[in-house]
Parts: sequence; C-alpha cells; structure tokens
Amino acid sequence: MEEGQLRQLEEMCSSVYSTTEAAERRRLEESLSGFSTSLELIPQIKFVLEHSQSPYAIHFVTSGLLKLLVNRWNSFSVQLRIEIKNHLLNFLGSQGPNLPPFVINAVLQLLTRLIKLAWFDDSSYHEIVEYIAKFLKVSPKHCLLGLRFLVAFVNEISQLTPGILITDHRKIANSFRDKNLQDIFKISLSTLSELFQSNQLSDTKESSELKNESLELALSCLSFDFLGTNPDDTSDEIGITHIPDSWKNLFVDNFNTPQLFFSIYSASPPPLSSKSLQCLSSIISIRKSLWSPQSRELFLTHFLQAISNILQNRQGMGEIWNFHEMCKLLPSIVSNYHLSSLIALPVYQSWIQHVANFTVDSLSQKKWRVNSLYYLMQFWCLILKSNRYLSKDLASFADVLAPQIFQAFVSSRIQAAEGTEGEGEEGEEEEEEGYRQFFD
Repeated sequence: MEEGQLRQLEEMCSSVYSTTEAAERRRLEESLSGFSTSLELIPQIKFVLEHSQSPYAIHFVTSGLLKLLVNRWNSFSVQLRIEIKNHLLNFLGSQGPNLPPFVINAVLQLLTRLIKLAWFDDSSYHEIVEYIAKFLKVSPKHCLLGLRFLVAFVNEISQLTPGILITDHRKIANSFRDKNLQDIFKISLSTLSELFQSNQLSDTKESSELKNESLELALSCLSFDFLGTNPDDTSDEIGITHIPDSWKNLFVDNFNTPQLFFSIYSASPPPLSSKSLQCLSSIISIRKSLWSPQSRELFLTHFLQAISNILQNRQGMGEIWNFHEMCKLLPSIVSNYHLSSLIALPVYQSWIQHVANFTVDSLSQKKWRVNSLYYLMQFWCLILKSNRYLSKDLASFADVLAPQIFQAFVSSRIQAAEGTEGEGEEGEEEEEEGYRQFFD
C-alpha cells in the first residue's frame, strides 16, 4: 500500500463513521469489505497499523481483522497467528498510549480473542502476562494500557466465546487459571498497594484511572469462572468463589489482602470505594474448605470487625453505590458461613447489632430503592432460617432484633403508601412486588 492509497483509505473510513446517509455508509462498507473477508489484505492491515494516524482507519481495519479471524480461523496458519499477535503487541507498546479509548478497546478485543483461539498453538501465548507486565514500569500511560489489556484478557478467557465448544472453553479457561491468573491477581494487588501507599500522582485524573483499572482487574480475577461452569453473568444470585488451593497464601493466615480492600474503601470516593466492596464480597464468598477451623475463625473475626467499623460510623454509606454494595455483601457472609460459626466469634454480638441498626436506619430513609433494600431483607431471612436449626445454648439475638426489623419495615411501607397515595406511581407498585416474597 502506498501513501496515496493510505490517505484515501483513511478518508473512506472516516466517512463510514461520520456520514449520516445510510446508503452512502453501505456503499463505503461494501468497498472496504475485503478487510473482513480476505486474508490477502492482511499485509495492508499491518501497513495501516504501522503508518496511519487516523483512529477511524485503525478501528475499521482492526474490527475487520477480528471478523476475518473468527469467520476463517482455520485459514490462518499457526505462524501467521503468531505474527499477528506479535505485531499487535508491538503496536500497543508503540502507539497504544496515544490512541483514543474506542480504538484501544477494538485492538484489545482482537488481540485477546486471537490469544484465546490460539491458546494451545504455541507456548508463547502463555507468556503474554510477562510481556505486558513490562508495560507497567514504562510510564503511567503504559501502565494504564497494560492494566486494561489484563482486564480484557481475563474477561475474554472467562466468558464463553461464540464458535468455541464448551469443552474447549473449559480446557482453555482451566489452563489459563493454572498458568496465569494468580500472577495477574498479584499484579493487581501490588499495583493497588503501590498506588494507595505512594503520594505520586495523588488525586490526579491519571491516578484515579490507574486505581480504577487496578480494582477492575482484581474484581475480574476474583469473579473468574474458576470451575468453567459459565454462570449467568446477569444473575445476582450469591455464589461461591472457587479459588484454587495455590492461592492459599494470599488469604489463609494472612489478612493483608482483604485489609487492602478495606483500606481502599476508607480512603476512596465512589466508584473506587464501591468496587472495593465488590472485591470484598467475592473474598467473603471464597469456599470454606480453603481454611482450617482456626484460620477461618481468625479471618472471619477480622472481616466482621472491619464491617462493624464501617456500619458503626456509617462510613461512605451516604453514597448510593457504596450502600448498594454493602447491602449485597452482608447476605454473602451468612450464605457462605453457617450462623453457628458466626455466633462463636467474639465480635458477633456487636456486628449483628450494627447490622440491625443499619437496617432500621436504612428502612426509615426514602432515598434507598428496593433493589438495595432487597439484599438487606435477604440477609435477615437467611439469619432467621438458620436460627431455626441452632442449639438452645447458642444466642443469635435474632429473637430480639427481628421484631425491630419487622417494625421498621412495616413503618417504611406505611410511610411509602401515605407518601404516594393518589399518585398512582408504578415504581412503588414494583417495589411492593419485590418485597412480597419475604412474606411467603
């Protein structure tokens, strides 16, 4: 491809994204369709990536190559796949920090999909994390780009990919889990520790972006489909975090990892604080078999005490997303740990009282919607259900606190009915529907 041809291509790609005429857009897309149908144009795609300054041209040829890759995967030789992978990695390292987000996303989607499809082709695909880790030390912009790649990489491997059999997906996901995932999670932890303990880039846009992406990476790792069962991502049902035994040193007899997220919560505004609570929800949902009885008691004591401190001081609870994530976190505790093991903790009585006070206060405030309060009521349903099977010598305090919760709930519904009487608001009817199941 010559320079004149490149300029013409850039103009056509720009017109594809900017024209308001549907017929003109179709004509241009048909003229450029070869980038998504012909392997013979791959050298031209490489030329565009190397020489073009147009984000529209880069985005168009990258998206076209992704379609070509997916639709004609078997036509790509093992060597060609490796060459494209290396070319994209070099492109990210040299041009990535200066690209707009929509172009970066397209390149990352192409690269991570290629790596997943070719995972068992060559061992070089298993060394991608080591290569990307070098980005983190070059500059803040390279660090942000590296973190974004790792987030996209983890999510791509964890999710089912169209065209890949479920058995092949599981093999790839399990191999990635065993070879790379723990190293990626450790990168997120070390980056977070460095960002929150260092005064460099403090309170700047760059710092906020790095912190946000590091938290997003930690959350993606903790939310990974460890068992390859591919649960529904849209489901809010409480699940277990099935981390492997090799992750033990990050959690067992060591509260540093969860303490890092509690510290981030205390030091940050939303969305950083709410994402740290999401990470803590995944941590408290880690399978119980990872701990011995003694280490489990120590872990739960520290965890419940930290939650009590937040609820007692209402720290960050005025923020809607912090409140929502806290409401989701609480039932995760009771769902994963039997009530009898919680009662045995020295901090249980103060913790359950703080949760009760938090619930009563929350129900009395009209600003909280049912999608958050639903989880609070779910917490108390789980407490009361578990209370039935306790031996008589164990005091859960449910018999004392439950009437207070019920009274606060009834009062809140009466106030809501009085406040909307005659207004016929549909939203209030939907809230009532959401609460009915708790009385079944």
